[in-house]
Amino acid sequence: MSELRVSKLQGTIQWDDATNFNGYAKFVISMPTDASAQEWTSVFRVPGSTLTPLELPQWVVIPIDAGAFNQNVGLIFNADMVPHNTKYTATYYDQTLKEIAGPTATFTVSTAETTPPVPTLPAPTAPA
Repeated sequence: MSELRVSKLQGTIQWDDATNFNGYAKFVISMPTDASAQEWTSVFRVPGSTLTPLELPQWVVIPIDAGAFNQNVGLIFNADMVPHNTKYTATYYDQTLKEIAGPTATFTVSTAETTPPVPTLPAPTAPA
């Protein structure tokens, strides 16, 4: 394998009042555990015969504009990571970096396009 496969994120992200969401989603790699319930501490790309090991980042922040994920960045396929059995979670932040929802249930990335889980994003309410 010479290149990491990257999945583009799909789906419309909206507040619970049906207006488009602007902000960010932080995707974190959830690490597997060994027989002693100890979590792995790093993740690498699956090595190929001519590739040197490359440690991967354990999280990425993807902008959301007018309810759509930025298409210039994506998530690495889980099958391209060592150790195997990694998964992702997502946490959503508004433009002010206020955490709105998450982390989500874990999910895997295995296709060129992925629709990540999006929890209910409660819209801000006006002060009394």
